[in-house]
Amino acid sequence: SALAGCTSGDPDGDGEMGIDTDVLNQMIEDNLQDFINNSSVTVHHTIHQHNNTTVVNNYYQTTNEYQNTTNVEEGEIGPTTNYYTNNYSLGGQGEGTSATTSHVLSYDHSYSYVSNNLSDIEFIIDGDLQHPVIGSAPTLSYNYGGQNIDFDFTCEEYRNAINWGSRSGMEEDDWRRYGYQYLGLSSSQASELAENIYDDLTDYQDEFYAYCGGSGITTLHELNLFTLEINRSIALSFDYISGHFNYYLNCSDGYNKSGSSNWLWDDYSIRTPRIGGWADCTFYAYDTISTSFSYDYEYIDTYSNYTFYPYPIWHYYGNNNYWYSGEVTESNQIATSQIYYTSHYLIVEE
Repeated sequence: SALAGCTSGDPDGDGEMGIDTDVLNQMIEDNLQDFINNSSVTVHHTIHQHNNTTVVNNYYQTTNEYQNTTNVEEGEIGPTTNYYTNNYSLGGQGEGTSATTSHVLSYDHSYSYVSNNLSDIEFIIDGDLQHPVIGSAPTLSYNYGGQNIDFDFTCEEYRNAINWGSRSGMEEDDWRRYGYQYLGLSSSQASELAENIYDDLTDYQDEFYAYCGGSGITTLHELNLFTLEINRSIALSFDYISGHFNYYLNCSDGYNKSGSSNWLWDDYSIRTPRIGGWADCTFYAYDTISTSFSYDYEYIDTYSNYTFYPYPIWHYYGNNNYWYSGEVTESNQIATSQIYYTSHYLIVEE
């Protein structure tokens, strides 16, 4: 529609259709406020990465800096800010009402772990398996020559009673010598006993691996260092980390990520990604330490009389001079760090 007071024709008489500049300026001055009052201007606040890619529903940012931009659909308006001015406190740093708040977090932990010594577990008592059955579970109880022959084994003793190959365990001939020379059985009885023992011990291998450590176990222990709750509309950046830790990031909408503090910050390539912002998130920092259990062999001095033999008598009749013992590791560690990080207050788009 035509502006009030505007007429058609050639008002300045120069032969061209138009509006005199002075007249036009006066009309704008007289009618600008009415025009603005009747116009619809919508402002959209958007957080952009430094490469101007709009961040939408992305909770774990890798950008080095943020820009605040204003998109306008009609007309032009003056600059606005995209930050909340929000009262916020954490870690005894007090309240801040600026767009960012700095924090210092320190921790100092000493801890020690010792792996479980599985070799001492009572594996078989009076011939009966002491743990739930995985495979077949024969009874290591026998009767020959009027003798009841029952075997007791810890996990370590079982490891040495069964033939695993070189420098390990009892072969069938070894059990035959045990029956004939120590128990006083006849040759045929000793041979039958040896065959039964050898076969029955072999049937327990699955249970041994399940309950006795098998070929070795490494256990990873996790120590909580600190936890940060990151509320929606707040994103964190790490400015300095003096130590090392691993972390989990879990957000309320199901987003999760794990990684190392080396990615969050290091003094070779200063990387300060924003974490969180578009959902409530929990940042869990932890350290790990590993312990292990295994069986290792040692050489046995030869004893001329089994009375002085330091291991079970049946092993004296074995054809090797080695004994496998359970070995455990003990780990001690100190975790200490000072961490500087910043809270950034953001307006979140729905």
